[in-house]
Amino acid sequence: MKKRGNIKNIIIFTAIILVFLILSYIFYLNTSSILGYDLKNNPVQEPTTTCGDGTKNFECSKTLPYFCENGQLIEYASTCKCEKNTTQEGEKCIYEYQKNPKTITLDYIIRGEENKINLNVYEDLVIYIENLPKNIFSRGEDKSIRWDFKKRNINDIYQQNLLKELVIKIQNLAENKDDQARIAISLVQNIPYEESEKTVFFNDEDTGALYSRYPYEVLYDEKGICQEKSELLGFLLKELGFGFKIYYYQQENHEAIGIKCPEEYSNEKDGYCFIETTGISIVTNYQNTYQNIAGGILQSIPETIYQKDGETFGENDMYEYDDAKKWMKIEKQLNEKQFINIFNKKLRDSLILKYGIQN
Repeated sequence: MKKRGNIKNIIIFTAIILVFLILSYIFYLNTSSILGYDLKNNPVQEPTTTCGDGTKNFECSKTLPYFCENGQLIEYASTCKCEKNTTQEGEKCIYEYQKNPKTITLDYIIRGEENKINLNVYEDLVIYIENLPKNIFSRGEDKSIRWDFKKRNINDIYQQNLLKELVIKIQNLAENKDDQARIAISLVQNIPYEESEKTVFFNDEDTGALYSRYPYEVLYDEKGICQEKSELLGFLLKELGFGFKIYYYQQENHEAIGIKCPEEYSNEKDGYCFIETTGISIVTNYQNTYQNIAGGILQSIPETIYQKDGETFGENDMYEYDDAKKWMKIEKQLNEKQFINIFNKKLRDSLILKYGIQN
């Protein structure tokens, strides 16, 4: 009888310990992991004494006519002056194609906090872009390649002028440069994935072909496909000072972005971390699923079709890398076994909230 009593006590003690461990783990997930920890200890800090582009308080920015006042970049043309190709109207500098505006709303989420950016976009600039040549002529051995088209689309000066406002809005939201990149990544991922109906006709043919739009057109139309959204994100990362490259997966006919990062976080070990722009995905998650790609995943080795050097993302805190590893592991288990335990479900739900992943 005594032996049975001892076994019973051991079972009860073991059960108590097990319940304690389960409750402790759930408490850990709720208070110090994934969503809770990041929101409480790593909120997005607005600039205070120095503006988001590095301009010191009460000085003019290199981006005219912006002036740094209490950590915020504001238009102040009477003090900071306008560029030569603009017209001063009050404290603003108006560009040639800055006419016929409409307001769009861009959604983004960072560490579980959802926000919006309201932005004026201009029909006159879209008309200018639509009338630009859709091809690039080359002669002899100097053949046009994808790089030339990317360079043209990303670096158009008129587009750059009128997208300054969006870059400034991002810089005003976060003091931390990495958080500025996170905002840019999230807002591009949140733009709906959809083709436009814009076509171009060659050689007087009756049947037109859809053409790849400029980054500004993606914002104006509030929709885009992989190469268009990748160019838009590339433009924003360039203006925010980050290095990036555009990957092309020939077999899948797909484009994605790589942001310059510490080499140990890059899946290609090339010092650039993978970013999927077509939908919401964690930086460095290279195992996304695609409905319009055979096999559902990217399998070919990508080619770099455009690259721009700049600052490195994630040198001080690259929490996305660990989050992406956890997400990929859970998704693999879910796909293979159609089941995940309560802890992984809690972890998955937290990551969905943290990044705004559409489940």
